[in-house]
Formats: sequence, structure tokens, C-alpha cells
Amino acid sequence: MSHRPLTLLFSPRSRLERELQTIAQGHQSIRLHQNGVRIWSTGAALSGALLGWRFAQESFAPWFAPLLIFVFVTGAGLQMWFILRDRLDLLAAARRIERDNPELEAMLRTAMEQKGDAKGKLNFMQERLLKEAVERVSNSVWHLSPRQQSRWLAAAHGISIIAAICFAAIGMRHAVPLNWDWGNLFNARAVTASGIEVTPGTVEIEKGTTVVVAARFNEGMPATAVLVWRQADGPSGRSTMGRSMSDPVFAFTLPEVPSDTVYHVEHDDHRTVDFSLTVFELPDLVRADAAIDYPDYTGLKDRTFIDTRRVSAVAGADLDYEFLVNRPLARASLVAADGEVVELTARDTDRTRFGLTVTLSESRRWQLELVDDEGRIDPDPTDIRIAVQPNIRPELKLEFPRSDQRVSPLEELNLQASVKDDYGLIDFGLAYSIGVADPVYLSFAESGPPVVEAEFDYLLALESHEVEVDELITWFGWADDFGPDGESRRTTGDLFFAEVRALDAIFREGEGEDAPPGGGGGGPAGDLLEIQRQISVAIWNLRKDDSPSPTFEDDVSTLATSQEQARAMLDELRGNLEDDRQIDAAESAAEAMGDTTDHLDDARAEISVDPLPDAWADAQLAFRSLLKLQPRETRVAQGQPGSAGGGGRNQSQLNQLRFRQEQDNYASQSEAESPASPEEREQLNVLARLKELARRQNDLNERLQELQTALAAAADEAERDEIRRELKRLEEEQRRMLAELDDTRQRVDNMPAGEQRRQANQQLEQTREDMQEAGEQLEEGNVSQALASGTRAQESLEQTGEDLRENSSSVFSDEMRELRRQARELAEQQETLQERWDETDDGPPSLDGSTQHQELAEAVGEQRERYENLLERLRQASADSESAEPVLHRRLYDVLRQQGTGGTEQQLRAAEELLRRGFVDESRRQQAGVGPSLDRLREGVERAADAVLGDEGAELRFAQSELGDLARELRDEAAARNRETEENSGESGQEIDVPGSAESDELGTELAEASNNNAGAGTTPGNQPGSSPTPDGTVEGTEPTSGVAQSPASDSSPAGEPGSQPGDGTPSEETLLNQLAEAFGTNPSGAGSRGVTSAGPLTGQNFADWADRLRTIESLMDDPELRQQLGQARGRAEELRRDWQRQGSEPQWDLVDSGIVNPLEEARAWLQQELARQEDPETLQPIDRDPVPDKFADSVRKYYETLSAAESARTDTGDTSEPTHDF
Repeated sequence: MSHRPLTLLFSPRSRLERELQTIAQGHQSIRLHQNGVRIWSTGAALSGALLGWRFAQESFAPWFAPLLIFVFVTGAGLQMWFILRDRLDLLAAARRIERDNPELEAMLRTAMEQKGDAKGKLNFMQERLLKEAVERVSNSVWHLSPRQQSRWLAAAHGISIIAAICFAAIGMRHAVPLNWDWGNLFNARAVTASGIEVTPGTVEIEKGTTVVVAARFNEGMPATAVLVWRQADGPSGRSTMGRSMSDPVFAFTLPEVPSDTVYHVEHDDHRTVDFSLTVFELPDLVRADAAIDYPDYTGLKDRTFIDTRRVSAVAGADLDYEFLVNRPLARASLVAADGEVVELTARDTDRTRFGLTVTLSESRRWQLELVDDEGRIDPDPTDIRIAVQPNIRPELKLEFPRSDQRVSPLEELNLQASVKDDYGLIDFGLAYSIGVADPVYLSFAESGPPVVEAEFDYLLALESHEVEVDELITWFGWADDFGPDGESRRTTGDLFFAEVRALDAIFREGEGEDAPPGGGGGGPAGDLLEIQRQISVAIWNLRKDDSPSPTFEDDVSTLATSQEQARAMLDELRGNLEDDRQIDAAESAAEAMGDTTDHLDDARAEISVDPLPDAWADAQLAFRSLLKLQPRETRVAQGQPGSAGGGGRNQSQLNQLRFRQEQDNYASQSEAESPASPEEREQLNVLARLKELARRQNDLNERLQELQTALAAAADEAERDEIRRELKRLEEEQRRMLAELDDTRQRVDNMPAGEQRRQANQQLEQTREDMQEAGEQLEEGNVSQALASGTRAQESLEQTGEDLRENSSSVFSDEMRELRRQARELAEQQETLQERWDETDDGPPSLDGSTQHQELAEAVGEQRERYENLLERLRQASADSESAEPVLHRRLYDVLRQQGTGGTEQQLRAAEELLRRGFVDESRRQQAGVGPSLDRLREGVERAADAVLGDEGAELRFAQSELGDLARELRDEAAARNRETEENSGESGQEIDVPGSAESDELGTELAEASNNNAGAGTTPGNQPGSSPTPDGTVEGTEPTSGVAQSPASDSSPAGEPGSQPGDGTPSEETLLNQLAEAFGTNPSGAGSRGVTSAGPLTGQNFADWADRLRTIESLMDDPELRQQLGQARGRAEELRRDWQRQGSEPQWDLVDSGIVNPLEEARAWLQQELARQEDPETLQPIDRDPVPDKFADSVRKYYETLSAAESARTDTGDTSEPTHDF
């Protein structure tokens, strides 16, 4: 039994009341917390519902705070009301105890109802009842149960209050103040005013759209009008609307509306109804991350590229492409140009992440199409490009000898070769075969990790192998690398031959036209031998493939036909043979040719490469037999420089001949080739892109530095907001540069394999990380960190460009182009100085030194400094090019040696000193030889520059042609778009003035034809690439090309020559050689021209190619002003292209004509004049090239259009009279 000691001093009744009071207080606490839980749970639920409604309906946002306050005030009032109403009731506590404990039998209530007598005393029975009740209460635990229950309810009460407060706090952070207009609230006139038209009214707009709100008053014009607006999650305000001077309209512009907005117009004491602008977001790509798992054989680490639209990887790599979008989508897909659709898979429940997992096998280009739940689509689908680099076979190149040889049995063949691979070589070497023996493979690979480049050589001593006369020796390079499946694969190079000649073979000079030039003699036997060699090489190249190519059947059919025709030629030749040895050799060759044809027929029927080894062996046997038909004595004649001949195999013997006849120095005019190969042009394009990216990154860094300083010094929040908006624009520019860098990385992957490409890729990957980091730092507002990352990216871009320039084939192109420009300017400035000398009088200088003598002396001093600087740069270029460009080094050395003995520097220095002392005549005589010396310097530098830049005339013609094509494509696009607009509008008979009309095109065509006539065109049969005269005037034969494309060089037969008559059953040797060249080689005349796409550059798919071509022309220009003019035109085109992609806005074609087409045409006209000046310095050139004044521009244009149309009409009708023009 437990007692409460402090209650023993009280009476039983007091003790009972005290015990019941404790229990009643516990019950009261339970009721308090129960009511609180009910009230605040309801309040929390209402707060949560209001919060959800606030975010679901932006127009409800201003009412959220008042309603939330109402909920809290009501809850607190109810809580206080329950507290004041609930009083302590002991009898109720007793009844509740007795209800829970029936064994008490109403003892507690009876005891509480007992009352004393008049004096307040209780009798014995009452005392006993109270004591029993007290004892029962004291010994019970009835007071503990209410306490425990009260504690749990108190915790629930507190949780409900905290939940309600949390919902309220979240909502208040996004609360929008409610604009209470009490005047209008009680004003009966605050209704929609009649006669007012408000536009755009209630509409849906895209987020960030600028909205112009206009109010037209049809009945009376108020003095002022006010636009009252409030945004769901932003500010509200009252803005005075601007008044139109001509119409009864007030207007105000809401810039870049970010969220739902409610607005109305107030004027005087009236107002309109509320209108709403409901904001929606179009689907848009936020970020695209690419994870690439490279094949093991590449040795590359797996990489993840953040936010890239350009992916480049080797075939066989696994790509995981993930796209993050700005809102939930119903569908995301990649659509190819041919209509193929690749559906993307959602990777989260929010449907904002979509992905694609694929193993790369071919390059693809897709448009990312996004569709949301409301059916809205992305208006500007993102261009996704995946460039798949095939695992190409090693590139084998025979460095020496580079053509077939004719050797004696005692000679030694020094075979030199090189090999390159993209991911590493397992093994490599040379192989040679003598006669019909199997090839002997020689390995030159060293132990260690695989290498990507190697050079090796081998000395083949023929005497030690005891070769015989008329024996055939073949050799080729080979290399083993990893194939796409990760297994080793073997690649063989081009096949070369060496014919073993007799020691008594004789070469004699022919008389007149009896002997062919160059040593391609041997008569019909020699031509037939060349044809059989071509057939053997073509079969060899076909058998190198593991499986038949798509053109395999046609190629084999062509070879079989060629072999049959060669055998027919041999049968015709056999009738003229008298020597038994040659007759036996011809029969053996004919039999081998027949076997070759049979094997080729089997390969064509089976469409299999299995019969090709036997066909090649028989073709080789036929070739060996034909070697025995060659005569011991050969007559040759001296040909023109550059003419093609068949003396490549006999060149070592021809070089030892001395011809009696004089060399014919007359040469036919030839058309210059393109200034650079496609590979070199692509490399120039990459260098130009890197240079431009470095410049733009530098400009962005400088702007960041300025904004960083301005942000620290900003005085108010408005100025800081403007700076933040500028930083946002810079962030977008950084992301555009990142996308362009990805495109440049893809172009680097197209460069030839080797260490240079690998290093460039590594540097560009680091550059991309720096650019990515700069963009992320800008997004977070960390300007200093973004500036640091941008500076690193700029330095990396400059270093990468410099490394590529140093290691490229055009290492000295930029330097020599600049030196050539300086040499020309130096000569021109000397002419200007000479004119000033002639105008200067001979007289004493004044005391202050301000006479024209002093000015001329300073000009001569500057000329001397420029001359010294130019010579110093020439010396440096000569030293740098000694090993890399020996021809350039030799020509620069000659220029420097010539200038070193001319004394030009001393003459300029002496003339300067004499001018300072006032001796004009003496200084004029002293510098008399400077002008011719500088002219020789200019000519020497131009000749040296031609060694690396090629023919400058060809470069100018190429640039002129490209500029014409670029401008024409823009004119054609403008005409097409205007025709489309005219057709869509349905208007007929309305003429549209479009740049590039028929008249202007005809005029441009005439100018182009005139330019081509000035340039001169035409080729001669002997003017093939690869032909060059030897020092003694003999002609070196054309080298065989790689692959199947080995075309023999042969002179054109005159008409009427035997074998070229129509209807002749047996084709001539030349005809058959040409057929083989066309079927298996590269035909210079068959080079395809640039295709014309259906869409133009600005609104079509070929803008990148158009801009790259213009960028290449920029890099070829020497004139800085012309280069800047072309760069500005390209910049305008890129800006118009971005506007069209972002907003779909049609380019303003008049601005295209004036800002892009005209600069291109002006540059083309300048090139035409420069080309004419170079080809004929005596041609009169226009002095004033200022543009036509604006007020006369239309008249001049109409004049030339009319003149062109009249000229065209006269040409069609054959009228030769002079046209008349009326204006």
C-alpha cells in the first residue's frame, strides 16, 4: 500500500476531493489536446490544400496569404473557446472512474454527495464511507492512466500545430501581395467600360515572351491610362501606358513575362475586367550527356561528355546518350533525314530524362523531337550528330623506290617504307617475292607497346639471290593491327615490280618521231607489258579484301574483258615474232592469260575472292613471260618538260644519257590545279576554326573581367540585375562555343591517323572540360572561377592550333603568306618614297628640323627598319625549313644571299643620314639601286612562297570561283524563298525584286567567263600530275597510285594512227589502258563538282559547309581589310542563321544582299582585278573602286540589267546592230 504523506493531515473529504481533482485535471487535459488535435489537423490539411491550389492555379496566388491567415485565426479562436468552456467537474471524474470500475458500486459519487449536520459534522457511517472511498482511491492507479493518455495526445497536438506552421511557411515564401483597391471595391462604377478594346486580352503565351498590351478607345479618349498587373510568383505594379499620336490607342510593353499574369486597364474612374496571360513552356533540351565505352583494343579510357550535341567515337564503341528536358514529355524521339525514327526511353518517373543505348556502327545525324502531354512540340529541334570513325586499316607507303624498277642481276634494291595506324600496330614489315616463289615476310616491329607510326627499310641484294635475266621481282609492305572485332588482321600495301634486265641492254637516241619520248619504248610488246602489269596490280588489289565489295562483280568482269583483249593483242603480235625464244614466251603468256580469264570468270560467277589468288598467280606468270618479248635495244627521244612517258622503270638508265638534239622549250598553257588537297583544306579549316574560337574566347574573357569589376562597383539592385542579364548572355555564348568545339573535334577525328591527331584530341578534350566548367560557373554566378576556366580554355585553344600548325603540311603557309605580303608592301612603299624624293627640293634644313627633308628621312629610317625585320624573319624561316621543306629553304637561301651582296641596308642608312643633313641629290643617287633590289626581293619571296603555297594564280582563281558559288547560293535561296512566298500568298502578276535575277546571273556569268578567259584554260596530254623533267631534259614517268587506281601514263595518239580507227575490232593499247584507268583508277576529268542542295545555306541544312568554305577563303586572303570584310559577312550570316533557328524568322533578304552578298561580290571583283594584274601587268586597272552613290545605285543596277537583257536578246536573234536604251 502506498500513501501520499502530504494528504494525511487533511480530512477524509478533503483528501477525496484532492484525489478526484488530480484525476479530473488529467481528464481535462485529454479533452484539451483532443480538441487541439482536431482543430490543427484540420488547419494543416486546409493549409496543404491551399498550398497545392496556389501552385496549381497561379491566379490563386494573391489570395493564398489572406486565406491562410483566416485558417490560423479561426483555429486559434476555436482553441481558446474550448479552453474557456471546459471547467473542472469532480462528479464527472467520479462517474468516469465508476464506469471503468463497476466494483465500486457508486461509492465515489455517494461519498461526494455526503453532507454534514447543522454543525457540519458527519456521522459514523458517513465517516466510514469517506474513509473507504479515500482508501480505495489512494491505493489505486486511476490517476496514472489520464496522465499517459494526455502525454500522447499532447505530442499529437504539437505535431499537428508544427505541420500547419510548415505548410504556412512554405506558402508564405511564394506569396504574392494582394492589391486591395478599396476605392473601386465600393465604387459602383468600377465595371467594364464600354467601347474599349484590350489586346491581346486573355491568351496563352510562351514563357519569356514580351507582350504589348494595347487599349483602343472607341468612345472618347482619356487623358491617361494605367496598366495594373500582377504576376503569380513575382511583383505587381501600376504602369502608365504610352499614347499613340495618330490612333486612339494606349500601349505598354510587359518584357519577358515569366509567369501567369493578371492585368486590367484603368482610366479616369473606370477600369476594364481582368485579363489573364497564362504562361506555358515549350519542350526544350536542357542538357545532353554522352557516356562512351570504347573497345578494349583502342586503349582509350571510357569517357563521359557533359552537355554535348556532337559525339565522335570509333566503330564498335557503346554509347549511352541521356537527354534532360525542361518538363515532362509524352514522347521523345530521334528522327533521321530519311524518316527513320528512334524512340527514346524515359529513365525517371517525372519523364524529364530520356536515354538511348546503342553500339556505334555508322555515322548518324538526327533531329531531337520532343512532344509534351499537351501536344506541344519543340519548334527548333536540336541537331544531334554522331560521327563514327571506322577502324581503318594501317596506311602503308613505299617511300623508296616509288615506282616500278628495271634492274640488273647485280644491283641492290634499297626498299624504304612507312606505316601509320589509328590505334596501334601489332607487327609490320616488308615482303618480297622472286619469280613464282612464295613471298618472304620480313618483320621490323620491336618489342614493347604497340606504336602508331613507324619507318623501316631493307636492302635486297639481287646477286645473293642469283636472279636471272627477265626474272620478275615483286615487293610490298604489310602490317598487322586490331580489327573491329578486337582480333588481329593483316593489311598489305601496293604491289611494285622490278624487271631484271640483261647487262647488255642498250638505250639509243631516236631520230625525229621514230622513237617515243621518255623511254616508254619497246613498241607493241612494251605497251602490252604495261597492260598486263595493270591487270596484275588490279587483281592484287581486289584480293586484298576479305569479302567482295558492292562493285566486285563489275570489277572482275572488266578485268576479264581486259585480259581477253590483251590476249587478242598478243595473238596479233605473235604473227610478227621470228625468234624461237620469243615465240615460246608468247605461247606461255597466252596460256597464262587464258588461265587468268578462267579464274576471273569463276570469281564473277561465284562472287567470291577465293579464285583471285590463282588468277593473280597466272597474271604474274603472263607478265614474266612477256618480259622476254622486250628487245635488247631501245630508242628514246627527249620530250618536253612535264610530258608523260613510260620511262619510270628505265629512269636510272635514262638519267645517264646525253641527247644530241636540243630540248623543245615550248610548252602548252596549262590550267593550275586547286591550291590544296581536300585533306589540306580540311586541316586549314580546322586551324581557322581553332583560331576563331580562341579569339571569341578571349573576347568573352575580357568581357567577363569588365563585368566582374562592374558587379563589384554596382550601386543599386537594378544595375546588378542588368549585369546578371549580360552574364546570362555570355553563358549562352559560352555554350554555343562549346557546341562549335564539339564540331571541330569531329573534324579533327577526320584527319589522318597518327600521333598528331591523338595529341590534338587530348588537348581538345581538356579544352572542352575548361569550357564546360566556365559555363557551369557562369550559371552559378561565380564570375572569377568562370574567368579562370575561360582563360585556360583560351590558352589551350591557342596551343592546340599552334601545335597543329607546326606539325601540319602547311606549317610554313601562314608565315610565307605574311612574308610575301610584307615584301610586296616594302616594294610599294619604296616607289612612294621615290616619288617623294622627286618632289623634294634640295635646300638646307631649318633649325627646328620641321622641313620635308626630316620627314622624308624619318620615312627612309622606317623603311630600313622594315627591311631589316623582313630579312630577319626570312633568315628564321630559312633555318626552320631546312629539314622540313628543303625547296623552300633553298629558295630563301638564294634570296638572302642575293640581298647580302646587294648592300641595300647600307644604301638606305646612308640615304637617311644624307637627308638629315639636307643633301637631297646625294641621297637620291645613294638610294638609286634600292628600288630594283626590293623588286628582286619581292620576286624571290614570291617564288619561295610558291614552294609551299602553290601557284598564287591558282589560289586566286579558286578563291574567286568559291566566292562566286557562295554568293550564287545565297541569291538562289533568296529567289526560291520569295517564289515560295508568292505562291503561298496567291498573288499573281506581282514582280518581286530578288537578288540573283536572270539578268544579274547572266552578267555574273559573263564576268566569270571573262575571268576564265583571262586566266587561260586548257591542258596538254603531257601535263599530268606526277610528271617532272629530269636535269638533263628526259621525262620521269608517272608514278603508280595507291590502291586499285594505278593508271599508266601514255601519250595521246593522233587521229588516223593505226589502232584508233572507229570500227576496229581490236582496241588499241592506249584505249585499253584508258579503260583500265577509268575502271580502277582516278580520272582527273571525272571529279564531281559540288552538288547543289535543294535548300539554301541560311535556311537549309548545308550552312555549316557554306560557312566552312567561306572561312577557308578568309584564310587564303593576304589583304587584312579583305579578310576582315569576309569575316564580317560570315558573322552576319551566322547571326541570321541563329535567328532563323531560334525564332523561325525569315531572313531579311535585302539585308542579306547588302550585308553578305555584296561584300562577297566586291571581294570577288577585287580578286578578278588582282588576277588580271598578275597575269598581265600591262593591263589597265581601275584606279577608283569607290562604290556607286546610293541615289544612283538603282539607276546603275537597272542599266546593267537592261543592257544584259538586250545583249541576250540580240544574241538569240542574231542581231548585230547597236541597242538603244531609254531611261
